[in-house]
Amino acid sequence: LQRVPLTARAERPASMQIDLSHPGIHRVEPWGGAFAVERVEQGGIAVPAASRLVLRARAPRDAFQAGARRPPRSLKLQFQARGVAPALRDGPIVCGGSDGVPVFVPGLGIDARALAAAGEAQVAIDWHPD
Repeated sequence: LQRVPLTARAERPASMQIDLSHPGIHRVEPWGGAFAVERVEQGGIAVPAASRLVLRARAPRDAFQAGARRPPRSLKLQFQARGVAPALRDGPIVCGGSDGVPVFVPGLGIDARALAAAGEAQVAIDWHPD
């Protein structure tokens, strides 16, 4: 089990705004990684919503909905179900605006509740830790 040193965690802001509406690599120094963003036809986040995102640490009551017909479940259960190693669960949670609801979770992907409507301009995002 690999742990991030407390000094690295202490440097992270409680939350930070980010615009992930443009394709490319978006470096996030406080989190030690980068988001890769690309335009997609389906399965992404609406471009206007992607321009107003907030990064924050995982919270105890966070839930993730893996599919449209599936109930939201705790991140812990979702990580376990997908076999995401504990060391890879520490990336930034991407939330929509000020509501704090996860839109994207590293290792899990885009929450089904945040998917853009068909025909809407959208982007897919992926997290790459250093």
